[in-house]
Amino acid sequence: MLAVAATTASVGGLLFRLIRTELAYVAGAIFSLAWMCCLAVEWLERVDPARAKPARIAGWVALAISMGAVFTYGTTLHEPWAGGFGACIDLLSKGLWALLIRHHAVPLDEGVAHWVTQQEQKLAGRELLSARLLRLNRNAAYQRAVGGREFRAADAILNSAETARTLDASAAPPAPPVVPEEEKKQEEPVPSVTEIDRLSIAAVVRTAIAHNAKVSDADLVTAVKEAGHPDRPNLADTVRRTALRVDPSRKAS
Repeated sequence: MLAVAATTASVGGLLFRLIRTELAYVAGAIFSLAWMCCLAVEWLERVDPARAKPARIAGWVALAISMGAVFTYGTTLHEPWAGGFGACIDLLSKGLWALLIRHHAVPLDEGVAHWVTQQEQKLAGRELLSARLLRLNRNAAYQRAVGGREFRAADAILNSAETARTLDASAAPPAPPVVPEEEKKQEEPVPSVTEIDRLSIAAVVRTAIAHNAKVSDADLVTAVKEAGHPDRPNLADTVRRTALRVDPSRKAS
């Protein structure tokens, strides 16, 4: 809050020459609130680095603009040093919040992150569908209440037409489904979703190194496959990099 107040005062003092004083200080508050909102989004997406990255970049851009405005205000008062130190208030504030977010960010295993994303998509889909159904039901109730005879007549016509189409479709013989040639040639089964209850690659590697510090990369790959992870082209490289993170001394060997 102190950073917001300081930036608001500086930017407001810079802009009051152009617009009304009240609007100038409101605009000054927006400079700090912009990077603070980006921090809030980054906090909400702290478990998904890919989704948090745009908010992180936008936050640093907004911070740079805010710092430039504060420094410019100091320059107009012939106090560039004061403007520079004042600009660092927002930098220190955002830096502390960034460290806090980094401390609470929990990197998820690839399989767990995929499962979390799927659950979020399902919940978002249900929420969107329920909101659309609620709006349709409200509109239908409103039309029934105020539409009068015209609405009831249109509803009856549409219902009769839909009933006729249903009867025609049930009377016609069912047509065999058309299967594209690409699907006929495709023989590989669709891979199943990664199970949430299996051990992660990092956990398998950590356990194997704890039992045998000299275990080879090939044996680690075998252990990962036996834990239920599917074989893929970059599996060996992923296992090797995970082993280096678990035991940095392997790099020297």
